[in-house]
Amino acid sequence: SPDTRVSMIRSLFHRSRDRALAMALSPLARNVLRSRATQLAPQNLQTLEHYAQIVDQRRIAGDFVECGLDLGGSAVLMVSLLSEGRFFRGYDLDTRSSSQGKPEDWEDLVAHSLAAFGFLADGRRVSLRRAVIGRTLPGDEGRPVALAHINSEWPKAGTFYLRSIAPLMARGGFILI
Repeated sequence: SPDTRVSMIRSLFHRSRDRALAMALSPLARNVLRSRATQLAPQNLQTLEHYAQIVDQRRIAGDFVECGLDLGGSAVLMVSLLSEGRFFRGYDLDTRSSSQGKPEDWEDLVAHSLAAFGFLADGRRVSLRRAVIGRTLPGDEGRPVALAHINSEWPKAGTFYLRSIAPLMARGGFILI
């Protein structure tokens, strides 16, 4: 039927476009995609890499923050792009206080993804923290944020993260949603 043909053509187009975008990514980002450590589309990973480079080129002071760690792939990418003096803070919801249904061991999952690419969640330069909606994000120490990635499909969590991170943003910093 004509509808089936149109669907097949669209599918082929999207796969071709995604392959082309994946080829434009850094080797690490391509490996993150191949390993299925992220559910982000190639263009989102490319955007993350691009803004991390802009932050460095413009010498915007501050840390990298990710809210909503999922499988840890974008955290791997952000940690790999940390320049000297920057820290990475990753936050995800404390499932004991939410109904989002993430596995209790998300910290282990993300730490494993980081380790698989040669990075260590040491609690200092790279830290993973549990967040509870309605409370301040733990461990922000008032440090400025140069690049924030808010990765949440749950509107309540996304709003909480945005309200928590926005006051910490460095002048000229970026929030990617």
